[in-house]
Amino acid sequence: MTETQQLLAVLSSSDDNERHRAAVRLGFLPLEPGVIEALKKTAREDPQAHIRHYAVLSLDKLGRQQDANEIRIEMLASTNDQTVREAVMELGKSADPRAADALLGLLARRPSKPLLGFVLNAVATLRDSRAVDTIAPYLADPEPFTRAIAAQSLGASGDARAVPLLRNLATDSAHAWNDDRGPGFTVGDIARQALARLGEPAPAKQSDRPWWKVW
Repeated sequence: MTETQQLLAVLSSSDDNERHRAAVRLGFLPLEPGVIEALKKTAREDPQAHIRHYAVLSLDKLGRQQDANEIRIEMLASTNDQTVREAVMELGKSADPRAADALLGLLARRPSKPLLGFVLNAVATLRDSRAVDTIAPYLADPEPFTRAIAAQSLGASGDARAVPLLRNLATDSAHAWNDDRGPGFTVGDIARQALARLGEPAPAKQSDRPWWKVW
């Protein structure tokens, strides 16, 4: 029995650690019959989210990106935030034409606040032509954190249509978040950073103006 055959049997083990080891290792071995279907089954059915995640990564390593992304798109419907987050992050790096539609569909379903930033960033990173129009409504959200996340995502979009939207937000003085290594940031700070990322000059902060022009 080859190592691959032994690992395929281990994928049915009751031991989480053993299944995890098998799901990872199979991605590094020469492809043998039954491996792809076994990994797809594990990615869809294993009770542990981290094992499902590594089974999908092994499909990637074996050159089966289409299969891997098909499962990631299915994972967007999961009630497990970790599962959704990992799928979103990988789809955001994908050249798969199905990724944008799937992520835009997830946004339309209003993902939870912990997931929203990941989804907005993934949509923007894909450089889909619909990204700016999809993200723009979040710039008016009552939560400063959400406005800032939306602004940051627009900076990753590479789309010049985002520039006037970000300029309008550049004077937003609401606190967005703290930096562990320094001062906090306002929504306007994040908007100005996004403008810089798009290669656009940003309006000065209110506090950056000479004192005689502050009124």
